[in-house]
This record gives sequence, C-alpha cells and structure tokens, in this order.
Amino acid sequence: MYGVGATDATDRPLAISRRASLPRLVAYGMDVDSGLSFAGSDAPPTFTGTSLATAIASAAAMVVWGQLADSDPHDVMAMVYDSGVDLPGRLGPQMDGRGTEVCLGSASCAQLPVHRVSVCGAVTAALAAAGATGSSSPACTSVAAHSAIDAPPIVLLPPTRRPPLGGVPVVAVAVPGAAASARSCPAASCGPPSAPAAPPIEPWTRPQPERPPCSTCRLTQPNPYGNSYLWGTTESTFTSTRWSPQLVVTPRIDGVAQPDQAINLPNQPGALVLDDWIATTSLNSASARFEWYNPGINLVLVSQSTAINVDTP
Repeated sequence: MYGVGATDATDRPLAISRRASLPRLVAYGMDVDSGLSFAGSDAPPTFTGTSLATAIASAAAMVVWGQLADSDPHDVMAMVYDSGVDLPGRLGPQMDGRGTEVCLGSASCAQLPVHRVSVCGAVTAALAAAGATGSSSPACTSVAAHSAIDAPPIVLLPPTRRPPLGGVPVVAVAVPGAAASARSCPAASCGPPSAPAAPPIEPWTRPQPERPPCSTCRLTQPNPYGNSYLWGTTESTFTSTRWSPQLVVTPRIDGVAQPDQAINLPNQPGALVLDDWIATTSLNSASARFEWYNPGINLVLVSQSTAINVDTP
C-alpha cells in the first residue's frame, strides 16, 4: 500500500490537507476534470482531493506495469516515484514549509524529496526499461515544478478594494454546507415562509464543491501597504447575469474568525484575476466562499466554504 498526497496548481499541498499527512509521492488534485456528464450541466464536473491524486498515481502505475508485466509491485511504484517531478524547497516557502511527513523505514521523513507523479515520465521510463526505441517514445513533457502562479505579481499601486455587500436588505438562503455569516442563515430559519427557495443549480446538486472558490488564490502578508494581499485567480461556478457574485474571505487569527470581507467580482465565465487586500494582518489561516445576490427575487445563494493558502510572515 502506498500513500499519495494532493497538490494544487503551484505544487503546494492542498490548503485543506491535514498537517503531518504528506507522503513523499503526490499528484495534482485540485479542480480535476472528472470526464463525467450530468443532465443540465454545461461542462463536466470537477473534483478536488487526494482521491483524484490517487487516480493519477494509479494511472502512472498501470502504464508502467503494462510495459513491465513481470515487475514486482514495489519496483513499479519505485519507477513511478523516480520518474516523477522533484518538488524542491521542502520545508521552505515553495512547499508552505512542508516536506515529507509520513514515511516508512526512515529516521527522518523530511529528508525524503517530495515527487509529483508524471504520467509522461512514467511512460518514458517504462518504455526505456522495456527496451523500446525510436518512435515508441511518447511525445510529451512533464510540467516543471512550481511553475504556476508561484509568486505574487509586483504591486506598483495599492490593489483595488471593493466595498462589501453589507446593508442590502435580503432574505438569505444558505445552501447546505455553507458557513453562516451576517448575510446568510440556515434554510429552516430564513423567512418569510413565502420566500423563494434556492433553485437546484450547480454546484449544490452533488455532495462536494466541484470547483473550490479559490483554487489558486493566496494571501500574502504583509504587503507594502500594511495589509494582507489577496492574489491569484478564482472562477465563479454559477455565471448568470441575473446574479451578482462576491468572494467572501474569512480571515482567522489563532483559529478565531475575524470579520468577513467581501470582494465584488464580475459574473463571467473563465478565470477572474484577484488584486485585492484584506484588512487583517498576522493571519494563521483563512477560508473563502462565493455568495451570489439576485435583486429580482431578493435571494442570496451561498457556496461551500473552503480553506485558502496563507503565506505567514
């Protein structure tokens, strides 16, 4: 049995992963296209977590075993690991201060390099071991380590701060799993009874959020203006011009939630670039959720809240 961890687009451990749980073998596990289809869905749903990372690692093991059928299972996994992409900076900022945390038969797990599974690398290594040459080699390359959104942009001007939604009189309906706030409440206690119910729309028709509210965004603190800088990208899962989206960030200091801070966003498909500040410093953690407001029916939809990465000073 082999453990597989999950990383985000920057090759850092997922913000939702537990401490002391990172093995030496990881695979991409953020916002993975499932390839499934559902009635009424415009695109295949995506999922996040170690289950997706494990599927990728299993695929790499399968292609190795397919070429080297007589190999010992441990030799197969050794090739998957050795052909993976080395993620440098373990115990440093590139890995959020985390190296290998779970291992077997080693006095110091942290000294074992963390490798991201590369199916391309596994195929290439397996074909070479099988003696294949020439046209048999796959035309593929592995994505370099920490190559996506690995550092905040250079800020020449103060980032734009958008006002929160506060003060708008709405009847709020919280979708199951959503975090409560001043603008949301449990569905059973929202009133009046005749208020419109939340329509059965994505992403709440399935048991987990397919696209976390902030899959690649980060809070870097402090920024040159004495605040925490929110940067990266996000993407609304519900793009309808009748709904006005906000990204609501809940900063936490030593586990204690600080006041929510909302950022108005355009409701459009595709990645939305973040360039904002959060008026709280000395954060230990933070979470984010989407809230959509429809003035026509006086309703607020609330997504599930998920952790986001925080660069501590």
